[in-house]
Amino acid sequence: MSERANFNDLEIALRQFWGQFTTAQGQLIPAFLEGYAPTQATFPYITFTVQRNSWNSETITIANIWTEFGGIIPPTGVGITGTLNHITTQLEVKVQEGIGSRIEVGESGFLWLKRNGSFIQLFPRDPDNQRLVRGVVTLTVHSLVV
Repeated sequence: MSERANFNDLEIALRQFWGQFTTAQGQLIPAFLEGYAPTQATFPYITFTVQRNSWNSETITIANIWTEFGGIIPPTGVGITGTLNHITTQLEVKVQEGIGSRIEVGESGFLWLKRNGSFIQLFPRDPDNQRLVRGVVTLTVHSLVV
């Protein structure tokens, strides 16, 4: 691993990537490393994991997109909220199938994010809180130091 590209840079780059998405009203959606979302965080927000591997290798990042359903709770398997749909549409554009998305890491590295087999999974209701709607996004991460 290069001295100029480290795992803190990786977390910063992924936080910037996940934090660029907006609501339909144009408000930025905050992104937090999994386990670090403040208890007072308001919906929607994104939590993500970083699977640390050596540089010049392949791993994954998993993000949970959390939003609250504002009306009558939909039956299991029926639709998703407009906010979640808006975010996943942005993701589909940002991480195009077969192309991916490149993000800079520090001064000497970059990540190449690509879709994988379980790109976006939607969960109409969270089993622990019926008012929460969650989308899970899994991306393959190629980390390279140049």
